[in-house]
Amino acid sequence: MFLSDRKKNERQSTAEQGFVTIGGEKAAAFTDSEYRELPVFSPGGYVWRPEPGQGILVVKTGDDGYSIAGAENGRGPDNMANGEVYIKSKSASVYLKNNGNIIVDGEVCVRGDVDIVGRVEITGGLFLNGNPVV
Repeated sequence: MFLSDRKKNERQSTAEQGFVTIGGEKAAAFTDSEYRELPVFSPGGYVWRPEPGQGILVVKTGDDGYSIAGAENGRGPDNMANGEVYIKSKSASVYLKNNGNIIVDGEVCVRGDVDIVGRVEITGGLFLNGNPVV
């Protein structure tokens, strides 16, 4: 019997904080020992792949099963209010504010039709098929 096996069998709590050792769809995490090929759970409609070093919550999901239930909150925007939502990757973010504003940072690609009801303001250049519109 390996020491890590003994610790796994002695584990009593149903949830513990840990960190990701191997990222991806079937991640590995370390709490009191390393657990591999853990399923990752996210809110409905949201897909997340944890990355190594990220702080996470590991929950007991069965007799010997464990899963990653979520990540520690990262730092949000300054003055972020209760009830607001901030979704961030390494190079893009979407910020849903309580006042109805949606702030998107990063390059945006829309597939499908776009209907705009309201005013459109463009700061910078406007291009059509790669050519500037004057």
